[in-house]
Amino acid sequence: MKKLSLVLMTLVATMFAGQSIAGDWSKIRIATEGAYAPWNFTDSSGKLVGFELDLAADLCKRMKAECEIVGQAWDGIIPALQAGKYDAIMAGMSITDKRKKVITFSRNYAATPARFVVSEKSAMANFKTGLDAMNLTEVDANEKAAINDIVATFKGETVGVETATTHENFLREYLGDDVTIRTYDTQENLDLDLQAGRVDTALASMSYWV
Repeated sequence: MKKLSLVLMTLVATMFAGQSIAGDWSKIRIATEGAYAPWNFTDSSGKLVGFELDLAADLCKRMKAECEIVGQAWDGIIPALQAGKYDAIMAGMSITDKRKKVITFSRNYAATPARFVVSEKSAMANFKTGLDAMNLTEVDANEKAAINDIVATFKGETVGVETATTHENFLREYLGDDVTIRTYDTQENLDLDLQAGRVDTALASMSYWV
């Protein structure tokens, strides 16, 4: 696979329900997706593993808290937190203003860019935006020009993305009228379609592709 040069920076943090994280934290139930390596994924034995699982274990040890990690499908991970099925989320979730309206974030513990990935045989494999990174919080003239180049290059293509993510939001806002957006419940299922040629390109965190 070939990684394209667009980079969208996102901040990753722990999420809590409500507006306060004060209270009794001697026992904590933490949810993760279990399908977004290297942050969190399921190994061949069915065990949840990854950076966030290791981080959670270290944090719980420091807090002297008894912690339980549970798997939860991505598209229901925030509603289940709000319903009280667990106390926190650690699942490679980026901080956005929309999410901050319904859940509370900790300080971010990682910053990761996003990239498009295509087959090496794709006509888009040598595409470059001319920018090392793109900040979509305040789009300047150079970034707007780069987005226009992306739209022109990807026009008519099918782009795969995991549903209910900031990456999907980017595609719908900037490319929605010019490409076919195909959403997936997990990044792993998107990978299968990308490798099989059922989508032309995919967008996700660069850490997943490395």
